[in-house]
Amino acid sequence: MCSGSCSRWGELGYAWHEQGQKLHKRTSFEDFIDSTQALQDGGCAKPERTVAYGNSAGGLLVASAVSMAPDCYAGVIADSPFVDPLTTLLDPSSPLTVSEWEEWGNPLENQKVFEYIRSYSPCENLPSQGKQEGKGGGEAVQEWRFPSVLAIVAKQDARVSYRESLKWVSLLQEIGADAVVNIIENGSHGGGSGKYRRWEKFAMQTAWCLDIIGCSN
Repeated sequence: MCSGSCSRWGELGYAWHEQGQKLHKRTSFEDFIDSTQALQDGGCAKPERTVAYGNSAGGLLVASAVSMAPDCYAGVIADSPFVDPLTTLLDPSSPLTVSEWEEWGNPLENQKVFEYIRSYSPCENLPSQGKQEGKGGGEAVQEWRFPSVLAIVAKQDARVSYRESLKWVSLLQEIGADAVVNIIENGSHGGGSGKYRRWEKFAMQTAWCLDIIGCSN
């Protein structure tokens, strides 16, 4: 499953685009999950062999989707992901914050927007290791599995700070999730420059995916 950048208005016009903005943003994540489940229910895919990929705002989409429906995915690749939106959108000094209020809403001026963004922000909605009551009233720990996470960031990214991914991955690691970060030393929001750097990045992503779904041998 892949989510990336698309045209500003999308395929169905501006009215359709507006239906996924601000206080309707969660519909984007829910639609992505529904699409995943439809493919799996139709026999086209299995959860243990499904990896979600998203870039930039698409990275937020897939990160939120796996938090909301972890059983649907074996892993997620979040490429330059916008995974700490609440912190960033509360900081007008960040390069794109003020212009991004049009898309996400302004949490500085609207408490409802603040709470809504917090409801889907990956850094604010970490998975929990569920417990169920065992016989005799005691607690029995359920088998817990969260999709493996590969975050890809670039130190010179002026659009989405690499610190967002470092924060997200460290929080996931603290609760026992399999999460790692690949840091591109000399690159920007699109990764390293040049076709060879792009090929190397794609090869690394492919190798990681094959390992996660059990096809590395």
